[in-house]
Amino acid sequence: MASEKNEHIIHFKARCPLGTNIDFKGKHGTVTTIFNGSLAEKVGIKVGDTITHVNDQPVKGYNRLNKLYGPLMHDEQKVHIRILRNDKDDRRQRQQ
Repeated sequence: MASEKNEHIIHFKARCPLGTNIDFKGKHGTVTTIFNGSLAEKVGIKVGDTITHVNDQPVKGYNRLNKLYGPLMHDEQKVHIRILRNDKDDRRQRQQ
């Protein structure tokens, strides 16, 4: 049975690369790795999150993500990333 994912929006200032590995086999990118001490770790992005939008613009591939996020880092602009997350799995991990 496929688990349902819920939408979340994470807000932060883009001051450096996210510090993730993202797999783009599907329509959107799924986070496969979060590096220790990375911006992604600090703002609450988790392994398994699916990134669907950056500042309300759809992310449909690695190049699109870089085009949307990359320029924001240079001016430390505010960013909101829309993700899909399996909250049931997230709650289970926090309880362990």
